[in-house]
Amino acid sequence: PKIKDDRDFHQRHGIKKYAGSSMVFDILDFAEKNNLKVFFLGASEENNQKARKKVKERFPKLNLSGYSPPYEKKIARDSCFQKDEEEKILNQLKKFKPAILCAFFGAPFQETWFSNNRKKLENLGIHIGVSMGGTADFLSGNLKRAPKFFQITNLEWFYRLTTEKNRSKRFFTRIPLFVLLCVKDINK
Repeated sequence: PKIKDDRDFHQRHGIKKYAGSSMVFDILDFAEKNNLKVFFLGASEENNQKARKKVKERFPKLNLSGYSPPYEKKIARDSCFQKDEEEKILNQLKKFKPAILCAFFGAPFQETWFSNNRKKLENLGIHIGVSMGGTADFLSGNLKRAPKFFQITNLEWFYRLTTEKNRSKRFFTRIPLFVLLCVKDINK
């Protein structure tokens, strides 16, 4: 899986921004045209199923499966799944044999999970691992993308901050804490 976040790659190739909620359609189109299996991992069970249903309407020949494991962000620093759940996920992937795995359980957990399971995923024949965060919310239709103005001006985060109650609550509690911790660290 291509796990590394290579910002230099983007600069070298003139890519300004390529949001997961835009990229996913190119990935799914490529997978359908090349008869590659795709697996959606994460999001809520309802979102995962709804996203797959909507994707199948748009890409009817796509071989798509998915699973929404229960996860807790406080299990361990390097994981968000219980050990038996981790094995269940890997067994489902082994059975379906996807070429592309899209993870929808948010940063930094999806990146950590990919990193921790890289060798296992490679051994299962998964060629591409993509961290998609909240993209399942857009695919399912539960959330709408920001208007084009916000997308092209890189202010999509601001639009989401002002329209999603949970996001603004997290933003206004975590950012001051982050600033406080930075100041504390600087003053050591």
